[in-house]
Amino acid sequence: MLILEPILVGHDVREVTETEWREWRRTVPDQDRRVGGTDLGELGYVSTVFLYSCADRDGCFETMVRGGPLAGEFDWYATWEAAEQGHARMVARVLQRGTLTQEASR
Repeated sequence: MLILEPILVGHDVREVTETEWREWRRTVPDQDRRVGGTDLGELGYVSTVFLYSCADRDGCFETMVRGGPLAGEFDWYATWEAAEQGHARMVARVLQRGTLTQEASR
């Protein structure tokens, strides 16, 4: 049985053989997998990347918040374009949460 694995070619997801996937993973620079990275200081860091493996997920792209009040929040996307939009929504969500937290502490 032929198992196909996802790789990123430009902004497009393609399925390739496991051998081709291993070679791609070994040679692709991390910056080629990065959709977005936004440092929000004490509110956290929002990172969106193409994942090396998509099994049992809703997509091959993941946005995750590291640090801050929404640390660990994440979402998955099937396309680069959806990941860009999701990254922007997560950044807005973190900023809104930070604004609400600041207002509540006044």
